[in-house]
Amino acid sequence: MLVAAYVRADGVLISSTIRRMGTHSVLRSRAATLLVLSAFSGLSNACSGTNPPPDVAPNDAASDAPSDIAPSDVSDGAPTDGPGMDVADVTAPDVQPEDVILGPAFCTLGTDVPGLTVPAGFCVRKYADVPHPRTMVIASNGDLLIGSPGLTYVTTTGPGTSGVVVLSDDNRDGVAERHDFLTGVNDIHGVAIGGGFLYYTTMNSIFRTPYRDGQRAETPGMREDLQMPAAYAGQRATHPLARSLGGNMFSSRSMSPSCGNPIGEIYRVSMGSATMIARGFRNPMYIRCHFAHELCAATELGDDGSAMALEKLLILSTTGDYGYPECDARGTLARCGGSCAGITVEDIRFPINDTPFGFDWERGQWPEPYRHGLFVALHGSYFTSPGYRNAGLVYVSTDPATGRPRAGATVTRFLEGLGLMRGESQPNTIAIHRPADVAFAPDGRLFFTADQGNAVYWVAPVGLRRRGG
Repeated sequence: MLVAAYVRADGVLISSTIRRMGTHSVLRSRAATLLVLSAFSGLSNACSGTNPPPDVAPNDAASDAPSDIAPSDVSDGAPTDGPGMDVADVTAPDVQPEDVILGPAFCTLGTDVPGLTVPAGFCVRKYADVPHPRTMVIASNGDLLIGSPGLTYVTTTGPGTSGVVVLSDDNRDGVAERHDFLTGVNDIHGVAIGGGFLYYTTMNSIFRTPYRDGQRAETPGMREDLQMPAAYAGQRATHPLARSLGGNMFSSRSMSPSCGNPIGEIYRVSMGSATMIARGFRNPMYIRCHFAHELCAATELGDDGSAMALEKLLILSTTGDYGYPECDARGTLARCGGSCAGITVEDIRFPINDTPFGFDWERGQWPEPYRHGLFVALHGSYFTSPGYRNAGLVYVSTDPATGRPRAGATVTRFLEGLGLMRGESQPNTIAIHRPADVAFAPDGRLFFTADQGNAVYWVAPVGLRRRGG
């Protein structure tokens, strides 16, 4: 018998096979995979000279740029991911394991969605009906966890289930089965997973409850309040939540202040603590962290009533001051008697009323020019004419070695038809679809939620095939 394993320089197992009497068997089980990982742990430690710190997933540290995010100074109390972590979380997406069995192409499942258009070579499919699907995180087994607030927002989205909905595809037909994981949280918004927990935000705090891949219902009586400081609440319940590869957790508060009053801030959060890492915001409503680098980003919504306002996507650092309410951007006119010359510059700029919400990085499974792109959901605005005219999905090219947007990269439209109206001539009409969050699954599909359309969709290249037969 010959055992062969393919291991990256950082010790991460990419694929493994057993050859016996001329036949191949793929090591499918988690237990078998962990045995092979264990056998090569000495190689990984010998290369690095150290063991990974607790709650840190293996990553592409050898090729990563230095992190802009300071390490967490206070543990969130979560158990370490350690050796029980799913290998799918850290497998390099650009490497195709030799013995993976491929099934049919995803685009052979289902039918096109009327009114939605994607570039040639892609398909878009409806995945599930979910009330008010505002935020999303995807587990390593492919399950989607959807934050569904019970609140009704001013743009007529909602109400939802007041909880978290799990979407699975156990029969692998491209259409989800829906499970109500938890309920009774009217003001839920951001969701994140890691370290054996599902985390979610409310108006005043962050909570966690035990979660493992494949779990479809909350374990009763296990919710725990992380006890955020009173200042965390801000003026809106729309706190984001994201957890990095290194186990850092990030959230924010939104404010619409006048000069001299409290402003929006982004925090590194842990049990009982919210440490400010960036400031000068109005409404930083979505945060997501890169799948392979210790890198996180946020979107910021500008002031609809300001002629100079714009909207932003920014890479998080520990020194950012983005100027609001004094400034809309570097070089704009100061409103509070100061200067806008020295404020932090955003990484991507959007026109006011594009309303950038959720975003995620493509993992290297799509063709050029979309490979490694940073895809953003534009929610659109009621204040445009016609309303929501810019709603859709767009993307920006990034450097795969760092995850950062490339210098000079432009915002390019990708998916259209999401701002269609029910009767443009009628006053106060609402959009059929407005995208809210975006996330790439381990299988390569791009999922997006439409909070005003109460649905979840996926997009795939026509050649992308399901793994595992």
